[in-house]
Amino acid sequence: MCLVLCGFYIRHWSRHLYEKGFHVWMKIIYKLKVLLREIHWMYFKRASNEC
Repeated sequence: MCLVLCGFYIRHWSRHLYEKGFHVWMKIIYKLKVLLREIHWMYFKRASNEC
């Protein structure tokens, strides 16, 4: 009985954590995209200023 309950708990929490982790990863990827865009723009502006 305990094993069944523990297995259910672990499965429930692993799914919960996976969904949470997915949201966290989406946030991190979004922030990385924004950061890359900012770096690209800074580099582009500097390159255009040098020309």
